[in-house]
Amino acid sequence: MIIIPIFWQKDKDAVIAAARVCMQHISDAGIKVDLDTTNTHTPGAKFRYWEERGVKFRVELGPEDVTNGTAVLAICGAPVPTTVWLL
Repeated sequence: MIIIPIFWQKDKDAVIAAARVCMQHISDAGIKVDLDTTNTHTPGAKFRYWEERGVKFRVELGPEDVTNGTAVLAICGAPVPTTVWLL
């Protein structure tokens, strides 16, 4: 599983902090997870990069998600991403 934080410069710290918390929860559940904090590519390019490497699950986390306490769980090959509530 990969976590892709989506942020603009002003939101970066809050989004990455929430992504790290999310990563810890997923890791504690015994799921192999990584965090892509690079900002050299667009979110879509990051999605494609990880899908091409065989990652089947992706968590997308942006500033609005942090505010709402939610995240988007995307399953490769699924037609619509699913919003999930963070703990």
